[in-house]
Amino acid sequence: MIDLKYKDGKIYIYYKDRYLTIPFQNSGYKEHPEGKEFFYKELKTKKVVETDIQEAQYERDLPIISNFLRKNPFKVDYSNLSHMVIDIEVDNRRGFPDPNKDRILSICYKIDNIVEVLIGNENEIILKFLDIVKKTNPDIIVGYNILNFDLKYIQKRSKKYGIVFNLDRFENGGRLILDMYRIMKLFQSIGVINYDKFSLSNVAKQELNLEKFPLDKEKIWEIYEKDIEKFKKYTITDVEITDGIYKKYKDLIFELVNLIQLPISYLQEYPISRILEHYIIINAKNFLIPELKNAVLYEKYKGAFVKTPKPGIYKNIAVIDFVSMYPSIIVSYNIDYYSFSKENGLDINGKKFIQHPKSLIPSLIERILDERISLKNMKSNDPKIKAKIQALKILANSFYGYLGLPTSRFYLREAAESVTYIGRELITKTIKKAEEHFQVIYADTDSLFLVYDDEQKVIEFVEKINSELPNKIKLDIEGFYKKAFFIEKRNEKIGAKKKYVLLDKNNNFKIRGFEIVRGDWSQIAKDTQIEVLKAILIDENYEKALDIIRTIISKLRNKEIPVEALVIENRLGKRLDEYKVKSPEYIAALKLMKMGIKFDKVEYVIVKGEGDISDRSEPYIENRQYDYDEDYYINHQVLPAVLPIFESLGYSKEELISKQNKLK
Repeated sequence: MIDLKYKDGKIYIYYKDRYLTIPFQNSGYKEHPEGKEFFYKELKTKKVVETDIQEAQYERDLPIISNFLRKNPFKVDYSNLSHMVIDIEVDNRRGFPDPNKDRILSICYKIDNIVEVLIGNENEIILKFLDIVKKTNPDIIVGYNILNFDLKYIQKRSKKYGIVFNLDRFENGGRLILDMYRIMKLFQSIGVINYDKFSLSNVAKQELNLEKFPLDKEKIWEIYEKDIEKFKKYTITDVEITDGIYKKYKDLIFELVNLIQLPISYLQEYPISRILEHYIIINAKNFLIPELKNAVLYEKYKGAFVKTPKPGIYKNIAVIDFVSMYPSIIVSYNIDYYSFSKENGLDINGKKFIQHPKSLIPSLIERILDERISLKNMKSNDPKIKAKIQALKILANSFYGYLGLPTSRFYLREAAESVTYIGRELITKTIKKAEEHFQVIYADTDSLFLVYDDEQKVIEFVEKINSELPNKIKLDIEGFYKKAFFIEKRNEKIGAKKKYVLLDKNNNFKIRGFEIVRGDWSQIAKDTQIEVLKAILIDENYEKALDIIRTIISKLRNKEIPVEALVIENRLGKRLDEYKVKSPEYIAALKLMKMGIKFDKVEYVIVKGEGDISDRSEPYIENRQYDYDEDYYINHQVLPAVLPIFESLGYSKEELISKQNKLK
C-alpha cells in the first residue's frame, strides 16, 4: 500500500520504508475538496519525514529526490556532442563597459575548424550570430566567464534593438552552456588543478603552455578602430585558448556529470559539498534523509598525525602512502551518520559504530573504490576511462570532508573524529614497523618518507604491511626519488610541515608549500626560487645558486625585468568597507573601482613614490608602463623566496647577498 500525507503545500508519499515529497501544486490534488483531512485519514501514522528536501536546481523545478531519478538516472552520451566557442569584445573607452551604453565590437566564434570574427553594425552582428547558432545547431556553447559577462552583455544589447536573444533549441532548453571559468574554479576546489589565478592568460599558460596575444586590453576600442587585423588576432586567440581548455577537460567534466547525475549547470553553480549531498540522497534508497541542522560552529577535533622532518637534503627517498586513506577507513570500519550507536558496535576511541549491515556512505564509497580499481586494472589508454577513474577519485575523496562539515545533512563529529583517529593509529604503527628497516624522515597524514638503500626492500616492506591491513586499506609506493629537501621552519631549527621538494630520477621536481605554487607571490620570486632549487639539487652547485640571485638583483636594479614578472595577485578576503587596515590589494581595488573596472581578484604592481607600500600599489593593466620599486621586489619578494632555502643549509642573509662571500 502507498500512503499519502499532506503538509504545508506538499504531499508525502510513503514508499518502500520512506517518505518522498511532491510539491502539492504540481501533484494533481490541488483542488481536492477534502484537502488536508483526506490525506491524514489515509495515513497509518502522522509522522512526517524528509520535509525539508529542497526542490533541485534541476532546471529549477524537478524534485531533487524522486523515484524518477532512481529509475532513470541522468546520463549524457557525450561521444558526439558538438560545441561552439564564443568570445565577445566591447567598446571600453569609458572604462569597464556598461551594456546600457557601450556597444559590442565583435562576436568571435569557433565551431569545428571554422573560426570567424563578426564585426560591423552591432544590430547585424547579433542577428548574424543568432542565425549561425540556429544553422550550425551546436549541442554546447562554451566560453570563458560566459555566464557572468558575454551572454548577459549580448542579451542586454539585444534588448536595445528589440531582438529576442534566445539560444535554446526548444522552448525550455535543449542546449548546454558551459563556462570554463567556473569549471576551473571548481577544479581548484577539488584538487584537479593547483593554482588560484584564473585569468585566461594564466590558465592558458598553466594548462596549454600558450601565451595570449599581446595587446593593451584597456585600449581594445582604439585597436579596433586603427588595426582591425591585430584586433581579430587577439579575439581569435582567446577563442582558441578556451577551445583548448574545454577539449582538455571535456571527458572529466562529463564523467563527473554522469557520476553525480546532475546537469552541467549544477557543476557550475554549487560547491562540491552540495553536489555530494545530491549524490548521497539519490542513492539513499532505504534510508531516511536527516533534516538540515541549524547552523553550528565548527567543532574542532584532533586531526592527522605529522612526524616533523629535520631540515636539509636527503638522498634516495621512497615515498609510500595509504591509498585513499580516509575513504578506505570509512568503508573498512563502517563509519557514518547511520551506523553510529550509543549502545553497541565496534568501539573506536570511545565511539561505537555498528558493523553490519554496510551503512549508506560506506557502501557508496566501496562501490566507487571497487569501480575505480576495476577500471585501473584495465590499463586502458581510452581518455574516457582515464577521466572516469579521476572522477571516481574526486568523489571518493570528498566524503570525509562532508562528514566533518557542520552544514551538511550527514554531519557527525563523532564520525569524522573516528576517521582521523584510525588514520593516526595506522600511520604511527606503520612508522614503528618501518623504522626497523629504514630511516623515516617525515610522515604526514597518509604518507611516509623513507631513506632506502635497496628498492626491493621497500617493495617487500609494503607487501608485508598490506598482508596485515584490514579490508580496503592498502599501502602503495608513490615513487622513488633521488633527493628530498626539507626547509627549516621560520625562527626554529626544525623542518616545516608540508613544505618540501622531491627530485625524481628524471630531474623533475615535486614541490609542496613553496612560493612557486602560491598566487600571492610575483613570478620573478617564483622563477628565482625554482632556478635556485635546480642549481642546488640538480647541479649541486651552490655558487651557481648564489650567482642566480645576484643576477636577478642586478636586473631588478637596472629595470631589466619585465613588469609582467612583477605582478602580485590577491583575493579580497572581505568587502572593501570592512577593511580597517589598508593593504596593497585594498588600495589597488579602490583604484580599480574608480577606473570603473570590475574584478574577481586584484592584480597589482608596487611602484616608486611617496608613502608606504600600500599607497604605492597600482592595479596591473596589460601593456601599461610602470616605474616599479626595485627595492621592494628585492627585499620583499626575491630574497624572502630564497632565504629559507639557504638558511636550511646553514647560510645567512649576509652570505647570500655579499659579493665577497661565496657559498661552498
